[in-house]
Amino acid sequence: MTEIDTNMQFDVYTPDTDISDVTEFYVNIIIAALEMVGFNCSRIDDLRKKSENKNKGILVIDATKSIKARRYGYKYILYWVQGIMPEESFMRNSSKLRSYVLSIIERTALNSADFHFFVSEQMRQHYLDKYGFDSDKYYIMPCFNDDIDNIDRDSTKFRENIFLYAGRIGTWAHFDETAKLYKKIEENNKNTRFLILTSDRDKAEKVMAKYNIKNYEIDFVQQEHLKDRIKHCKFGFCLREKNEVNYVATPTKFSTYVSNGIIPIYSSITKSFADYARDNKYCICVDEEDHLERILGLCNESIPENKIAESFIETFGRYYSAEYHKKEISKILENIIR
Repeated sequence: MTEIDTNMQFDVYTPDTDISDVTEFYVNIIIAALEMVGFNCSRIDDLRKKSENKNKGILVIDATKSIKARRYGYKYILYWVQGIMPEESFMRNSSKLRSYVLSIIERTALNSADFHFFVSEQMRQHYLDKYGFDSDKYYIMPCFNDDIDNIDRDSTKFRENIFLYAGRIGTWAHFDETAKLYKKIEENNKNTRFLILTSDRDKAEKVMAKYNIKNYEIDFVQQEHLKDRIKHCKFGFCLREKNEVNYVATPTKFSTYVSNGIIPIYSSITKSFADYARDNKYCICVDEEDHLERILGLCNESIPENKIAESFIETFGRYYSAEYHKKEISKILENIIR
């Protein structure tokens, strides 16, 4: 692997067609860290073979672009690995051939880059186990789009026991299991409401009818209006099926819940979050035997919002802090330079 140069310019390849708000948030943290070290960063919307690439670095967010950047002569490649492609593809398509081809691409992309951003330690370990990939030039930062530093401290927040589900309705999201759990909660406490924010209204309605859920509301809001829509929610569901994809993942939904002072109800398969949340009173794992008892107990407890805010800041103060990650990434890059 090549060494990073103090005079290096960095291209940032994030074409508009590929980048979401979540990705933009993540990429901006990396750009800020590069600039803290003293690098100049420029956004580009295409990759071309250019003679000056040999003196430049680049940040890419896609496996094929990592390979292409190496082929196009970039001296130093930063690669944010967003997910485990072959396993995700197999879940969608059940094609072993496609998964095999993607594994070749994935392994080549990892070996093409000089520095890697992984979303969890479990992801790094996955690549070590699968490919024997063991680079020491990496940084682990979860996917998140809400900063813990902006947590909601509104002491009038919890007017009622509102349970939130936000996102698409799919088997991977375990919405059926979520509805079954909410049904148990509703049967034991009539002072509850299920708020479902999704574009899949028809699918959500069918599941509500399937489990005969009484007190619910289905709506959809754009990302920029989400914070205001969920500000009075007390609990947030993020259940996941047990598989390798979810094991290495860090769903942004968790940062949305935590940074808005919402009590997350989660599955232990999301290992990175579970490791942080395990000892927090206001995080409830559904794989623990007493989870329903704990949820019902918190339903009946009057909780000052600032108490949850303080608890979440103590638990997730580094995990979901943009400033913390900027400083840590910049330290590592400075050490590589030296």
